[in-house]
This record gives sequence, structure tokens and C-alpha cells, in this order.
Amino acid sequence: MLLVAVVTVALGLSYFLKIHSYAYFVVFQIADGLVQSNGLPILIACVASWYGKGRRGLVMGIWYSHTSVGNILGSIIPGIWASGAWGWSFVVPGILMAVFGIVTFFTLVTEPSEVDCREPKQNMTNNYDHYRTKGERQRLLDDSTANSYVEEDNSGRLLHSRHRSINSVDTANMPDIHHNQSPPKVAIRFIDAIKIDSVAIFAFALFFNKLVSYTFIYWLPFYLDDIDINGVRYGSEKSAFLSVFFDLGGIIGSVSAGLIIDKTGCKAIICTVLLLLSVPSLFIYHYFGHISLAVNIVLMMLCGITVYGPSALIITTVSAELGNHPSLKSNQRATATVSSIINGTGGIGAAMGPLLTGYIVPTGWSHVFYMLMASEGASALYFMGHHTSKTNLFFLVIIPFNHKGNKPVKETRSDVALSLYAK
Repeated sequence: MLLVAVVTVALGLSYFLKIHSYAYFVVFQIADGLVQSNGLPILIACVASWYGKGRRGLVMGIWYSHTSVGNILGSIIPGIWASGAWGWSFVVPGILMAVFGIVTFFTLVTEPSEVDCREPKQNMTNNYDHYRTKGERQRLLDDSTANSYVEEDNSGRLLHSRHRSINSVDTANMPDIHHNQSPPKVAIRFIDAIKIDSVAIFAFALFFNKLVSYTFIYWLPFYLDDIDINGVRYGSEKSAFLSVFFDLGGIIGSVSAGLIIDKTGCKAIICTVLLLLSVPSLFIYHYFGHISLAVNIVLMMLCGITVYGPSALIITTVSAELGNHPSLKSNQRATATVSSIINGTGGIGAAMGPLLTGYIVPTGWSHVFYMLMASEGASALYFMGHHTSKTNLFFLVIIPFNHKGNKPVKETRSDVALSLYAK
């Protein structure tokens, strides 16, 4: 965060120092992308370590709304100096970033173990198998150790008292508890993270989805400035303020989608539905948004809900669950790596969308919206095609259960992958 602050301020200082070097802006833009891209995957891993499966959808939906809040501030602050001293549009956010970076350094707790808190259950199957395979003596030892405590007497000696039942147990052949503790987690290799089931699917889905969302972020103020809304042409400053309603819709979409997946568990189905709904939403907004300002705002928020919803799910909840995939070893840590792969692939789409829009705008805004609708449709169709090519949706829904409605005793690797779609 401190490096982001330095680079952002450096870009703003170019206005005051009257720097007009093309190389200067290229170098600092690249540096800005490098330092900013490291933040989100790390933070997702931190948040995921605090919330286990079954409750992280809503939490991460609320948490991910920070991107929309940042986009709102990123539209309002530059809008203030859009027609004047634009250097402040970079300096002010840079200063804010530095302040919050210092606060984060002194307050962020990355894992529950750092403050002696119990870690949440990331995968119920693994926990059950681990408990089932433990010996009876080790279970007794664990239970009794949970009731033990350490106290220090006045002479400084340490007295370790345990539950009385452990003294009656023959510990001669009992394994040492310290040797049975879980080894420290190690980061997974990049190539192994790519091989995790469904990582590539969600990465490509996010590629097309971010192409749309970042096109809106960069080009929506220009679009609002270029069209007549009920016969009124708004200037650049008012257009920048109006564009924040897209991000307000994104906040609603992120939180709502997270809440729904906590209730249903249907992550991929919800993503697919939102992606499909975004296509007519974009069409309606383009062709009917000019009727009145109120209609434009409502339709803009609808686009924000349907475009941002899948993005929030894929980047946060899905990345966290894939990072704790049952196929991983118990000592492997993959959340940050998986998140970086998915978000990095989406970042390519985020770069391509605004770039392609710059070439398409001269031919008309209708062509831009056709590109956006095609991208959202491609994301949904690729998503659906990958899963339905393997098996029928009906079987995807019922495969985790037997004919009596009970869960199977053993899940295969393919079952887990399919459950990401229908579970």
C-alpha cells in the first residue's frame, strides 16, 4: 500500500513539475500495476483464513464491496479537479493510501493463530476423515490436553497440570503429541494451483466479466457526457458523479450474491444466472437509459448488480474455496496463489476492455455495448458449456446424494469439481 501511494503521488506530481515525458508515465503506470496487483490476492487469503465454509459468502460479499467504494471515491475525487489541476486527482488518493497503509500495518491480523484463536473449518470432508483415522488414545490425549493449563509458581518453576484421566492411561506406547501436530503450511506451486479443478474455468469467466466491468469504470463518465438524457447534456464533472451509481449497484450485487450462496451453496449457478441477466441489462440500459435521469440511474444500478455480482463471487468466495480444495494436502496453502491466477487472468480482460473500447467508440456507442454483451454472454456460455459437456445438469444436482437422500461415504475428485457447479 505504501508503494502504491508513492507511485500514485509520483504520477500526480508530473502535473506540478510539468513533466511531459511519455516514458515517465509508462514506467510509473507499469510500476503502479505491479504493486497494486499484489494486494487483493493477499487480502483474500487473510479474510478466508478467518471465515470457514458456509459463512464466508456474505462476509466476503460485504468485504469485496470495498472495491466499489474505492471506485466511487476514484470517480468523485478526479471529478473535482477534472477541468483544473488534475494532479490532485492522484496526489490526494496517494496520501489516503499511505495513511491507511500505515494503519493496516499496525492493525492487520492475517491468521487466527497469530492471536491464539481457533481456525475455522475450511473443508468438512477433510476434518471428518482426519478425525475418523485418529486412534482412540490420541483422541483421549487431545481431549485431556484441551483441559490442561500451565501456571508458574513464585519460584519461577513451570507446573504442567493435566486432567486426572490422562494419568490413568498407559502412555508408554502413546505417540508424542508434539510429533502429531500439523506441519507448517507451505505455499503451493504455481503449476499445481492451475491444475486444481475449475480454476481455469473461473479464471476465463472472470476474464470476460472484468472486460465489461472495467470498461464501465473507465468509459462510463465519457458515455454519460456524450449522450442526451431527456434532452439534457451533462458535463464531465456531473457525469463523473453520476457514474458512481454503477458502483452502488455493484455493492448491492456483491452483498446479495454472497448472502444467496450462503443460503443455497449454488456458487456457479448464481454466477451463470447473473452473467446471463447482464446481457439484457446492458441492452436495456443503452437503448432506454436516455428516457430520463431516474431511468438511467435505475438501469445503471441494475447493470452494476448483474456485472459486479459474478465478479465478487469468483474473486472472493470461489477463490477461497478453491484455495482449500480437498485435493490439496493438509499442509498446502493455495488461497493467495489461486486468487492471483484467477484475478490475474481477469486483469488481462480488464486491460483489454478499455483498450478495445477506445478503438470502437468512433464507430458508435452501440458497437461498444454489443462488445460488452458478447463478452458477458461468452463468459456465461463458456461456463455452462464446460460443465454441461461433462454431464447433465440434473445429474450435477443429484450426484452428491444417493437414492435415500444421504451424502455418499466417499467423494471422488471429480465429484468435488462437479459440486462447484451444482452444490
